[in-house]
Amino acid sequence: MYRVVVPATTANMGSGFDCLGMALKIYNEFVFELRDLSFDLKSNSLEAKTDRKILGFEQKPKIKEIDKLNKNKEFQSVESYNDNLIELKNFKFNGVELEREDNLLYKSLLEVFKSYNYKLNKKLIITQSKINIPLSRGLGSSASAIVAGVLIANEVMNLNLDKSKIAQIASNIEGHPDNVVPCVFGGMQISSLDERGLNSSAVKIPSSIDFAVMYPDFKTSTNEARKVLPKYYDAKSCVINIYNVAMLINLFNNEDVSNLRLAFNDKIHEPYRIKLINNAVDIFDKAKELNSYADFISGSGSTLISIIPKNNYEFIKNMKKYLKNLDNHWNINLVSYDEKGSCVEKVFSNIV
Repeated sequence: MYRVVVPATTANMGSGFDCLGMALKIYNEFVFELRDLSFDLKSNSLEAKTDRKILGFEQKPKIKEIDKLNKNKEFQSVESYNDNLIELKNFKFNGVELEREDNLLYKSLLEVFKSYNYKLNKKLIITQSKINIPLSRGLGSSASAIVAGVLIANEVMNLNLDKSKIAQIASNIEGHPDNVVPCVFGGMQISSLDERGLNSSAVKIPSSIDFAVMYPDFKTSTNEARKVLPKYYDAKSCVINIYNVAMLINLFNNEDVSNLRLAFNDKIHEPYRIKLINNAVDIFDKAKELNSYADFISGSGSTLISIIPKNNYEFIKNMKKYLKNLDNHWNINLVSYDEKGSCVEKVFSNIV
């Protein structure tokens, strides 16, 4: 049995529209295992078989009829064949079961199997064990699910892909790399995905800062957030953004927080998207009043993030009081950046 751990991510980060992303210490976890197949003569159905000796008791052997499963294998598509051998457990959000067609982990898993023309020869059981990344709040829940699916496929097929290849595959599935790359590698990353392929570079994050992550009880549609952006920008706005994001990266690399508010100032997306998030302007004003270094919309929203001094619980306390007086319910947490990225850990070994 294996555990997959994937972090939340924040992307865009003010002036870093569509190119900057950072991993956060908020995690989703999944466990998966492969089990031998056996044919149950009584029920006349296929079921998973686990050798129980390692659990301290015996299980009566069943007559294996794997050939019966495989006899039509060559005539089935990779997707339909693998679909029959994948069991998803506890994939629920707010008590509602997530359908397979909406499950990005499952879809990315099948996509990788298909690209390698791989058909399972054992039953694959995947359980969603911990969900801490808010869904559809601009914290990379989609990217984390896609990365988890690619990592599981890599392990099941024994591909031994390195993190660069994992990030490449996951970015192709996601369609953009700014959440995927930090999810895979951790830390803060500059990334691009175009005809040249995936390219990325890590940015040093000042050790003196933390992040106040504030997310509400409402979503912001990524499609709507894209629609509100203009098709064309004036040269002055573009030049300002180029200057600001260059300043941002240099300040971070030098552990300098003195001018972060200017560096995070954005002319490309935040002036348009902030209108989609209730009370966002007021929250940013309050954060500035409480001496945050800078504030930005996470992804396309609805999460807002303030950069604050390390372990500044006083900011969290005062901002929490302020958020309680707003119309919507807001959660706030003090979060540090994640520097390790996603991982797969062996936690239990079945004898199969």
